[in-house]
Amino acid sequence: MENGPGRPTRPASRMSGFFSRTPSQTTIPPPSQPNPNQQAAPLSPLSPLEAELEDKNGFLNKKGEGLGKITGWKNRWFDLKASTGHLFYYVDGQEKSPLGYIDLRTAESVTMTSQRELTRPENAGKEFYLTVPGRKYVLVGPTIGETKEWVDLIQKSINYVQNKGSLSEQKLLARISSLESLLAQLRSDNASLQELLKEKEASYLQLQQEERLAAHHAQEEVKKEWEQKVDTLVLQLELEQQNRLALEEKMKDWRETIQLLEEQLLEGKHIITLLERERDEIKIQLEEESSLRQDMKNEINMQLMEESRLRDDMKRQLEEHAANLRENINNQLEEDTILREKMNRQLQEEAKLRDEIQKRLELAEEEISNTRQQLLLEKQDKEATLKIMNQEKEEEKAEIREFMRTEREREVSSLTSQHLAEIERIEKEKNLQKIQQESTLEQVKKEAEDAL
Repeated sequence: MENGPGRPTRPASRMSGFFSRTPSQTTIPPPSQPNPNQQAAPLSPLSPLEAELEDKNGFLNKKGEGLGKITGWKNRWFDLKASTGHLFYYVDGQEKSPLGYIDLRTAESVTMTSQRELTRPENAGKEFYLTVPGRKYVLVGPTIGETKEWVDLIQKSINYVQNKGSLSEQKLLARISSLESLLAQLRSDNASLQELLKEKEASYLQLQQEERLAAHHAQEEVKKEWEQKVDTLVLQLELEQQNRLALEEKMKDWRETIQLLEEQLLEGKHIITLLERERDEIKIQLEEESSLRQDMKNEINMQLMEESRLRDDMKRQLEEHAANLRENINNQLEEDTILREKMNRQLQEEAKLRDEIQKRLELAEEEISNTRQQLLLEKQDKEATLKIMNQEKEEEKAEIREFMRTEREREVSSLTSQHLAEIERIEKEKNLQKIQQESTLEQVKKEAEDAL
């Protein structure tokens, strides 16, 4: 678009200094007027788009516009700066100050005019449109070949400057995508740990069930061994509870880390939204831009240098922030691996313990089977032998009651209040077993009487 005096200045960016957390230290200067005499900085290595860039100058006929009315054709000297995306035009090639410029960074398209849309028949093959927000420039080259060369070079410049402008947003989106993938991995590890805790609880409940079954079928000697085993299991349960508390603390730290990551992702998305809004505002302001006066050229150069320095600072801050974030995530993953190895070792120990309990149960079942065989042989004894056996049983009952009373007093004094419920349950099971033994003795007695 043509520039004129009274150009509005662009407001400072609202996203300056986000990652450094010091907004007051960094601001983005207003957009500067392009300098037609400024040479583009050398780029190394060249990208495919940069390798195709080429500056060009020469005369083109431009259709003028004024207050919505066509003012005729004017022959102007055009100078294309492909790397910066500016197409300056002058009265002739001797002028140093341009009449205006066309900003290719916001250009929408450059196309050859179709036969039906020609402004004049003699312009066939030499007329083309350059469309920017708010205006469509109509230009005519001296020859068909020259016109095609202008259109091709302008199109390459548009592709280069517009792709270059969106590079920072693409990098930010790529970083946000990587953070989201890391967050999903942390959530997956968190779910795996929860499932592992549930498996440990299920194995512990299964172990308790096996203990209850063993208590129903074991005799007096087996009972003593199981009472010692219960003490061991109580200690192991306390250790498991301590480990579980440690795991819960670790999970709490992970949740806080995940929450921080989610907040950073939300802030990053908010940045993109504000950048897009700012880009829209820039497009609106570009529609109102006009040429600057000659005395602003020095200020333009200083603003360009300051803007380049600020872009480098923001890029460095983003890279440092990403490196710190990757290091923290790697440390958390290493701690998670160590914790998993520890839990695997505990599971192996529990498996060994279950094998040992299974062996003891088998021994107890063998002893119970032997006892039953002895009881069947005793059915054939006489009444005198039965009376002696009953007396011995009564004495054993008294000894067991005395022993249980003593054991209960000792265990009550040593155990904490949180294990009293477990002890009462074991006593109930023992009383139930005693009742079963008494009923067995009564049945044996009746069978012996019937046999006599």
